Amino acid sequence: MTRIRFQQSLEDLKENLLVMAGLAEQAIQRAIEAYRVRDLSICDLVNRSEIAINRLERDIDQAALDLLAMEQPMAIDLRFILSVIKINADLERVGDAAKSISDRVRNMEQMAIADLPVDIRRYRQLRVTRYHRRDGVRKIERRRNRA
Repeated sequence: MTRIRFQQSLEDLKENLLVMAGLAEQAIQRAIEAYRVRDLSICDLVNRSEIAINRLERDIDQAALDLLAMEQPMAIDLRFILSVIKINADLERVGDAAKSISDRVRNMEQMAIADLPVDIRRYRQLRVTRYHRRDGVRKIERRRNRA
């Protein structure tokens, strides 16, 4: 593989990871909204998102492993690929968490709505902001903007 193709493969890996990050964030937001309003149609959207997230997780892992096996990348590229693999696993777990929330909403359908003293919207925004700061998604977005 030429260096240009290798760089393009890294770029594709990065783009797929950013797509997956967007899907995971959207799935969590939808799951929380489904919980807040008890809307089963939103739960269906979460379930479809989780399937797409799982598919992307497998594709990204395979692409990353192929790059590691075939290219034997040097330091910075190796660190990037390993970071992608770790972030990929985290994002897949976020998708699983969204589906878990969605499943709970389905189970709660028959229950009476309780007024909880928790601001779900505020909590959701805090979690999303904290997740973006803590993981490498922002770094990858910055790296994409520099390229």
